[in-house]
Amino acid sequence: MGNWALIPWVVFFDDRISISATRGFDVVFLFSLDCQSLFLSLNQGWTYYHEKYKTSGREKIQRVSKYLQRELSSIPANKQSTIKLYDKSLKLRTSLPEGYELGNIAAFKYDLHDLPDDQTILSNVTQLYDCLNELRSTFKTTSFEQIINQILNSPMPQAKVISKEKETSSVLLKQNFNQLSIEETTTPIHHDTNFVSEAPAAYNGFKGFKQVKQDYVLREENNSKIGFLGEKLILAFEKQRVGLKNQAKVIHVSDKLGDGYGYDIQSVDHDGKPIFIEVKTTLGGKKTPFHFSANGIHRR
Repeated sequence: MGNWALIPWVVFFDDRISISATRGFDVVFLFSLDCQSLFLSLNQGWTYYHEKYKTSGREKIQRVSKYLQRELSSIPANKQSTIKLYDKSLKLRTSLPEGYELGNIAAFKYDLHDLPDDQTILSNVTQLYDCLNELRSTFKTTSFEQIINQILNSPMPQAKVISKEKETSSVLLKQNFNQLSIEETTTPIHHDTNFVSEAPAAYNGFKGFKQVKQDYVLREENNSKIGFLGEKLILAFEKQRVGLKNQAKVIHVSDKLGDGYGYDIQSVDHDGKPIFIEVKTTLGGKKTPFHFSANGIHRR
């Protein structure tokens, strides 16, 4: 129906909040114009803004995107806030590609010539659909137009600010990464709660690093680099532990294949059998609670 799509798409419709591709919030696959990239995006109907607000449509849809990026707590830490579907030097006869870019709330980018496996993509779909469910439950109405009006008439939420103390600790951790070591502590004690009470490892090895109590959600939103450094630390430890012969079997799964597997690092035990390691990193003490996904628990 209609014209050929300059930017091909495949969309998941939730008819509780989406009337059509032009009016609603959707989880959608968007192909770049050069057919090199595929984006999985939580997006919104650009045509509605274009027809209702005319020349100010770009500013309106971008404002709604930024509002939701700050307000939705379920947005994945490893998401992309912006997407690029075409070269801006091209003079297109339609505003749709730019509208899709401006309407992006959260996205995952894939190389069309090196797609991750189905499990990773489905995990990403679930993550964005969780965001869509939060969006739908946040507002008292499921009317796309009423939600837009409510957001546009609301003050922009203030960006969450990392305290200077946490920022300093983060910088120290990065600068002294090569001097860090892993020290085994007592086995974590399980409590009947949604959180694990103790972290499995502690950092030491350099002076000046101050442990700071830190909320998990805030860390996920603002300190994703800390989590990556923790994974690198465990990766280096495992490669040293297994020896030169088995180093190729130590794989940084979350970095190379995506975070949908329920673990971050694949290694081997002393008998050469595969083991799967989920890494949790915090700037707090070993009793700082942290989140454990259902997928991660299933993998255990």
